[in-house]
Amino acid sequence: MKFRPERIERNGIFRAFGTLALTALIFTSGCGGGGGAGAPASSGAPVASQKTASSGGSKSDREQARKATVALIRLNDPDSGKEPGLQSIEDGIKQAKFPYNEHQIVEYDAKGDLAAVPGLVDKALADGADVLVTLLDSTTMAVMAKNPPKPVVFAMANDPVGLGLGKSLTDHASNVTGAFLPHRLTLTVEIARGSLKDAKKFGILFDPDNKLSVIHKDNLLKCNWAQVEAVPVPYGKDTDWAKLADDLKAKGIAALILTNGLGNQSAKVIAEATRVKISVWGTLEKQAEEGAIFTREPAMRWTGFEVGRRIGRIVNGDEASKIPFVEGDHYTTVVNTKAAKDIGVTILPSIMRDIKDVSKPNESAIGGVRQ
Repeated sequence: MKFRPERIERNGIFRAFGTLALTALIFTSGCGGGGGAGAPASSGAPVASQKTASSGGSKSDREQARKATVALIRLNDPDSGKEPGLQSIEDGIKQAKFPYNEHQIVEYDAKGDLAAVPGLVDKALADGADVLVTLLDSTTMAVMAKNPPKPVVFAMANDPVGLGLGKSLTDHASNVTGAFLPHRLTLTVEIARGSLKDAKKFGILFDPDNKLSVIHKDNLLKCNWAQVEAVPVPYGKDTDWAKLADDLKAKGIAALILTNGLGNQSAKVIAEATRVKISVWGTLEKQAEEGAIFTREPAMRWTGFEVGRRIGRIVNGDEASKIPFVEGDHYTTVVNTKAAKDIGVTILPSIMRDIKDVSKPNESAIGGVRQ
């Protein structure tokens, strides 16, 4: 069966209609607008593995065509988020219909060590990579810091313009293009407001020394907070999370929204906030498993497909500078209704379709890529 992106979009629109219509009714001036994960991290040195894919064509065509090499640099760190699987990327490449009859994707695995990424870039270039691909914000910034001579195709959750990769979606650095799902379009703020109707203050937890965290915080502040006060809550390496939670409770903070960069500290943050009955709203499924009541994570299927489309265009001869960044609003909703019930919060009922509830794994169902 041929992959039909228009079918995904059409099905996604029908699935999303109920949620988006109600959101528009309740939060008319909110900030909204607008796959499979990678292999789990493992111990040991970073490695590369080669996978070759054929896109058809006659034997004589294949013999004459040059095989394009795509270097896929994975971080493979569950604390940083999921990464699109190969199938969605391959589907995007096929949709681009480039004339090369064969291409190969070589995966470079940092095994959770961000410091290993620059070395993997060097290895990929030495191996003859034509395109470099990154699938997380942190990986993208680490690769771009090297200013590689080959084009980079990224997947990100943060705003690439805010991160300095361009002046606009169409005017950007000559060696980069990609797809992103900005935090300001997740509707997290609106859904939290609808779930906590009497709340006066929400905290945004961020690391002032982490550029990704700061950009995330700034994006959230652009949302329409209506009658709720947005309170930026900075933290550092030596933060006493128990004391911070007590302080936030004393200040009347009803919810804590997490930003990028917490890493393995998220479990401690969530535990302390839950102790004082402050609901936590996160960005990763693992955070819901740790007790956050609601999370919105980039949809892997959409992300991988859009990355693949850009890979296909580049190996077909298009310049990365001429391929606009694409902004999406496709997210996966993961909730923990048990954690919400334990602190007396009812998540806005209108979004409780096409979700995954980590406290009820046998009842969860995510029906589509667009939510």
